[in-house]
Amino acid sequence: METVGSFVLVLHSHLPYVVNNGTWPFGIDWLYEAAAETYIPLINVLNELADENLNFGVTIGITPVLLEQLDHKVFKKGFVKYLNQNIKFAKKNADFFKNENDLHKHYLATQWEKIFTKHKKDFLEKFNSDLIGEFKKLQEKGFVDLLTSGATHGYFPLLSDDKLISSQIKIGVDTYKKFFGKEPTGMWLPECAYRPAYSWRPNVNSELGFEPKYRKGIEALMNENKIHYFFTDFALVQNGNVSTSHYTTLNEKTGFFDFHKKEFDFRTTKSLKTPFRPYCVISEAFNGEAAVAFVRDPETARQVWSGEIGYPGSPEYLDFHKKHSEGGLRYWKVTDNKLDMAFKHQYYPQDVPRKIEENAHHFAELVYKVLDGYKLWTGTEGILVAPFDTELFGHWWFEGPQFLKTALKKIAQNPRIKTQTAKNYFQSKKSFDVASLAEGSWGENNNHNTWLTDDPFRTTTWTWTLVYNAEKLFKEKITYYKNVTDTKIIEILNQVARELLLIQSSDWQFLITTISAKEYAERRINRHYVYFKRLLKIVKNKEKNGKLTKREENFFKGCCKKDSVFKEIDFRDFIS
Repeated sequence: METVGSFVLVLHSHLPYVVNNGTWPFGIDWLYEAAAETYIPLINVLNELADENLNFGVTIGITPVLLEQLDHKVFKKGFVKYLNQNIKFAKKNADFFKNENDLHKHYLATQWEKIFTKHKKDFLEKFNSDLIGEFKKLQEKGFVDLLTSGATHGYFPLLSDDKLISSQIKIGVDTYKKFFGKEPTGMWLPECAYRPAYSWRPNVNSELGFEPKYRKGIEALMNENKIHYFFTDFALVQNGNVSTSHYTTLNEKTGFFDFHKKEFDFRTTKSLKTPFRPYCVISEAFNGEAAVAFVRDPETARQVWSGEIGYPGSPEYLDFHKKHSEGGLRYWKVTDNKLDMAFKHQYYPQDVPRKIEENAHHFAELVYKVLDGYKLWTGTEGILVAPFDTELFGHWWFEGPQFLKTALKKIAQNPRIKTQTAKNYFQSKKSFDVASLAEGSWGENNNHNTWLTDDPFRTTTWTWTLVYNAEKLFKEKITYYKNVTDTKIIEILNQVARELLLIQSSDWQFLITTISAKEYAERRINRHYVYFKRLLKIVKNKEKNGKLTKREENFFKGCCKKDSVFKEIDFRDFIS
């Protein structure tokens, strides 16, 4: 049977570095919640689909900083305590509701106890406390394509130096190889943020000044690190340009893209700017430093992530916001997403399967109709790319994992749709159209404003002053110390590099702008900057005095314990 196109589901998994950096309400509890509510349920539904021998594929990005945390002994030990705590709360809630003669909430509390007990058993016995290993198994079986990302999810377009961006990518590649035993071919650009090549200059006051300098496009920096494809928002295609004169093919020997002159193009100019085709992205003259962009389809995506018009806002689903006072477990349904919390109705699990079936059927039909319509219009098969934050499924939307399972199954069983990973699609294509993307992100208004704003109530301009000051100083110091042989100085400078990477995290600006954890984010970026500067002062003292004072040694050890990420890092790689 003739197919109409391909469906590529992409899940982006990321959390800032929270191990040893707070608990509740802001800190490692975010990681525990994501593991319990999203990662374990997701692994389970993917394994269930695999056991049914379905021909499906899912593309999953796991950021390097998240991989490091899921592998951390502090997480593994603390996660079990977290699950035990929730089991205890569920039991106490059940007793409370029974005494109140609220039999339905008593029943729901017993269900929470079963859920957390099963998660604990899965984590300890089924997964052997190794969530990363489970994703690796799914990749080895061919059901999942795993992506890398920037080391700490740095916001690439606004970082001050190409080498520092390249270091974020390189550490991402190295971390991927460490956990998955192979090199990645694709990556998730943090915040889908892209910048083409041009003469760039900072637009905030810092020690960098405002001197412009020529910068490479992000696609060139990916190509340098053997990354061949990434993901972008459709607005960046709409505001960019698509070539009618050239197409590209990947040269497997060189790793570069070869550009070829088109003899003809039967498609209309209008059809060139579409989310249903990938593009080989360049921002300079036609050259081999390029990468292929898969484009997010905004319309189908809105059906899944929007709490107002999308599936998660259905009245039957568990409400995210209303929680029981003791333990924070949830017993109420959405009811109406505009309804005051006081008037939410009780949650009835028996109403959910029918709604999941209805939503999954609607989504599967929508995917088919969009792809079929595109083929009828252009005469060619398209690709529908649906990227989402992984944490939407299970954490924000409790029923999300079951929706994914049902929808994926329906789409995979449609013989006219190829349900595959981005990697499989990329490898199956012999050529790609050429495009230049506009600068931007998948944030609000598709620009940088979510991460750089001078709004007086949520300003982030000062954070970029810290970022740029740290980047400038770091570049100076690694150049000065590049030939150092003192092992203690090397160890301290490696920790300086870790602190810089954490300063660069895009999460701090996001949490400030959205006011979701503003004070926590402000403290974090300030703290990493203070550690960064203090460690450099200790390096200088060590060079001068030949040894550290006890206070300096204790401070250094404290930094290493608190920010123990990327243990294999070498500061000298940042200038190689």
